[in-house]
Amino acid sequence: MDVVDIFLSLAKMLKYCGFQTLCDIMFIVFMVAWIILRHVAYNYIFYFSWSQSRDIMQGNCDQVGPDAKMCYTDRAIDFFLLLLGGLQVITLVWMYLILKVAYKVISGSSADDVRSDSEDTVTEDEFEAETDEFKLNEKIDVKQYENEKLENEDELFEKEPMS
Repeated sequence: MDVVDIFLSLAKMLKYCGFQTLCDIMFIVFMVAWIILRHVAYNYIFYFSWSQSRDIMQGNCDQVGPDAKMCYTDRAIDFFLLLLGGLQVITLVWMYLILKVAYKVISGSSADDVRSDSEDTVTEDEFEAETDEFKLNEKIDVKQYENEKLENEDELFEKEPMS
């Protein structure tokens, strides 16, 4: 957890406590810290790692135990740089979601979580309506089953020979 996560958690707590204006202000602080730390500072470190790692490590092997060595090959360096680049791609996706929330705040809405679509969530009234519809359909199916069963029994009685 770093400073950015603390700002986000604080903004969420303020929202849950009903302090919407303070929540929006804390969200702006979170967004500024996010951009500075995750996109400026991180990219500087990533660039430095990319440009200087081979010079610093020079294929050296470090003794990490009595019988073990850890070597920094070009392949290992490229693998770690690939992982760092992948992490930056993920933070760019998160930045897109953060900007969506920022647009809502600027346009007068509140800072809501945009990760889940409102279409996916069901209100209590919608849930009750769906439940009632299911129960009604279930009753119709049961009634239809009972009618079909009675018809089949009637057919069996008609087909039995009279003795």
